[in-house]
Amino acid sequence: MSHHLTGSHHGNHMDPQSLATGLGWFSIALGVAELVSPGSVTRTLGLRGTEPVVRAFGMREIVTGVGLLSARNPAPWLWARVAGDMLDIASAATAMNRHNPHRNAAGVAIASLIGVTLVDVMAARAAQAANHERSSHVYDYSDRSGMPRSPSMMRGAALDDDLTDVDHPFRDDRRGQSTERPGTAGWGAEVTAGA
Repeated sequence: MSHHLTGSHHGNHMDPQSLATGLGWFSIALGVAELVSPGSVTRTLGLRGTEPVVRAFGMREIVTGVGLLSARNPAPWLWARVAGDMLDIASAATAMNRHNPHRNAAGVAIASLIGVTLVDVMAARAAQAANHERSSHVYDYSDRSGMPRSPSMMRGAALDDDLTDVDHPFRDDRRGQSTERPGTAGWGAEVTAGA
């Protein structure tokens, strides 16, 4: 038994699910690094004293990564990554003041975050499009009649059936054998004798 799918399928070189899986593992790895060693991040950017913020961002990355690895539809989690990227960029931007000796490192970090954000946006759009395409598929059963044979062959088939069994429910005339139920043999004769 076969069925056909109707709906457009556009070739896409980007596999949304594979990309989401890769970004999920990346999120988890980054989150663990931020949880274990937030001081290295703050020293590099010249943002000492913001270690609790970095740890919170690390927890966010881990949760997002687990969501990407476990979700059937990764699009919402990918958009969550985009939102997180915006927070990261805003936080790194605070290190771009002229009194910060690490402002060059902060600039490199912001450029990297912008690149990651672009990847996340493309992945989110691709996943969203793939999910929409799956939901828009329609199964086409127009080639089925619901009958074991074609309608022209089935038409009038019921009229060709032998109705003998309906008139004589306890006898199979086609085989010439009695189909009386056990315990009913001679029942008619006994009734006649009793009368």
